[in-house]
Amino acid sequence: MKRDRRVLFLVIIVLGSLLVWLLARGFPWRMEHVRIQETLEPSAGAVAPAGEGPLVGREVEGVGTRTAPSPVPIADAEEAARRDAEMYARMTGVDVGTALARLSLQDDIGELNATLTSREGDVFGGLWVQHTPEYVIHIYVTRDEERIYHEYIEGTPLEPYVKIERRPATLRDLRASQQAALEIVRNLGVEAMVSLSVQANRVEIHVQDKEAFERLLRERDIALPQFTVVVEGGMVVTREP
Repeated sequence: MKRDRRVLFLVIIVLGSLLVWLLARGFPWRMEHVRIQETLEPSAGAVAPAGEGPLVGREVEGVGTRTAPSPVPIADAEEAARRDAEMYARMTGVDVGTALARLSLQDDIGELNATLTSREGDVFGGLWVQHTPEYVIHIYVTRDEERIYHEYIEGTPLEPYVKIERRPATLRDLRASQQAALEIVRNLGVEAMVSLSVQANRVEIHVQDKEAFERLLRERDIALPQFTVVVEGGMVVTREP
């Protein structure tokens, strides 16, 4: 009988210890569960980390977790193109269908420009796109208009919009003149901006006072590079030290 009581007493002790152990494990879990869930409730004005989107709390097998961000919907290519076309249509006064057709040519225009730059450096003077009052893809060359047309334009989607025109300077010439003009401005120590205008087929030195700048050139006996003009007004930036 005494032996049975001792066995029963030991069983009670073991069960009690097990119950205490389980409660001890359960209590921190409850606290952690509450703490994590509280962090999922953003405070007023809080912003999710860049690229994540709103945080979402969920339960996984009874355990509170701080989950990955909810997915952010991304417009497909057609929706994005439509939005771009609507903006273009508002800016240029055309209908959305026309805008879509014009914008669809952008890749072809970029490829043509790159091809002419790399293959026709001796004659290519640049390419620019006019959007109003009519849509025109202007291509400047110093010669060989017919050859350029037949080799690069004829039969392409760009053909209805291309206008090939003769100009005196190649893009290569303009870039060399721009670099030389930059050196002049740096050596003079004046405030000016040197830009390459493909549309005007020239290099422009923008200064605040054209007369004073040209007088300084004469005093220093400095001749401007070919295809370069001085323009008063516009954006003028301080030269780099």
